Amino acid sequence: LQRNPGDGEVLAFSRAVGCPVLDLSGLNSDLEAMLALCSLLDVYIGVSNTNTHLRAACGRDSHVIVPYPAEFRWMSSGSESPWFPGSKLFRQMPDGDWLPATSQLAGESQAFSPAAKAAS
Repeated sequence: LQRNPGDGEVLAFSRAVGCPVLDLSGLNSDLEAMLALCSLLDVYIGVSNTNTHLRAACGRDSHVIVPYPAEFRWMSSGSESPWFPGSKLFRQMPDGDWLPATSQLAGESQAFSPAAKAAS
């Protein structure tokens, strides 16, 4: 659901994750269609953007990657926001380091993989 992915980004991402990736970025120009899609996804991982807000409007949670300093809606600390119940926040460190947030997200996202679901 990346907005306007650059040439080759979808293919590079597909190779990195080791599975086919659908490019549905065209739906970003149709809020009704994107709202429908966001309501159906099992898992949504992204940054603070329209899709995160649409997902919350459907009562669905998200995994949100939050830069430092954070916008007010993401609060200044913690892994939750009162405006996005059920969503989990992964925060950039004050020194600009993303590694702790992305490592935590990568670890937790393993539970969403087809292999993890098949094993449970």
